[in-house]
Amino acid sequence: METYIQKELNTRQLKYSTDEENFINLYAKPNSPILGKRLGPRFKEYKEAIENLGVEEIRKFQGKGSISVKDEVFDLEDILIFREAQKDSNAISNRFISIDMNCTLNRELMEEGLAREIVNRIQKSRKESGLRVNDRIMITISADDDLKSVIKTHETYIKRETLTTNIEFNSKRQELFFELDQKEFSLSLIIDGN
Repeated sequence: METYIQKELNTRQLKYSTDEENFINLYAKPNSPILGKRLGPRFKEYKEAIENLGVEEIRKFQGKGSISVKDEVFDLEDILIFREAQKDSNAISNRFISIDMNCTLNRELMEEGLAREIVNRIQKSRKESGLRVNDRIMITISADDDLKSVIKTHETYIKRETLTTNIEFNSKRQELFFELDQKEFSLSLIIDGN
């Protein structure tokens, strides 16, 4: 499903690792309402011992379903396991999978995002115009120089995704007007008769 995930999340690259500790801090806390009642005045010493459990002990506890701490046996309802992203990380995690996304944008990624949005606008325009899914089209676009540059850079992608045979640029405003990332552009499309 890698290709599907990349496409749906606009992700360039997926990397795999089994070293969760590089992204996630794993720690345990007592389930206070349950253990407070059960342990009474001894709760404080067990709370400290539970909070000092190491990563390997926590993993074994999750796998086995119980753990002995200071001669007292606790199960998964007694001890709560938490996973939090390490500092400067966007990681999220559950017991079975952790995901860390590098969300740093550079110019190239932002331009790819703009190209996807342009494709989205063209596809909506195709649909609203009543075109069939397999109709080939020709597009005329009016856009500022920055957006024009993005379109030219990603022209092959835009054409492929929208079944466009030809893209022309015109300085006059076209019939369909859009705002995109604080930029304005307009386009018109016609069915390619060839």
